[in-house]
Amino acid sequence: MTISNEIIRIEAALAQIRRGQQSGRLGRTAGADAATGALFRALDALEFDPLSVTELALRVGVDQPRASRLAAGAVSRGLAVRLPDAADSRRSLLRLTPAGREFIARAHATRRDAVSTALAGFDADEASTFASLLERFLAAWPH
Repeated sequence: MTISNEIIRIEAALAQIRRGQQSGRLGRTAGADAATGALFRALDALEFDPLSVTELALRVGVDQPRASRLAAGAVSRGLAVRLPDAADSRRSLLRLTPAGREFIARAHATRRDAVSTALAGFDADEASTFASLLERFLAAWPH
């Protein structure tokens, strides 16, 4: 396979986005410290459903010990609570607290503001086309 200029440009853009996420810039803008990038991803995974630590590890893409540390950090900051799992008394589930939901809402607003800023030079048709192409690209992304 020949690597086209477009592939190189897209890969570089994806790497730049990832570096920005890892640096925690958006989290700090939302009121968090630099060490909360992984914590944000964990809280984001909990936004809609309570999860076990094992499920959290899979969703966030970390190993079990790291997921346990993220869970402990979220609980100690008052952003999540542990609840007994009704289906399996040997494990607990993590659920966001109201403070955790507020943290996630602020972070999402910050991220939407960043997207809005990045799209400021696009007209409505370009923004719509970009959104459609990005969704199509992500749908085809290998999982």
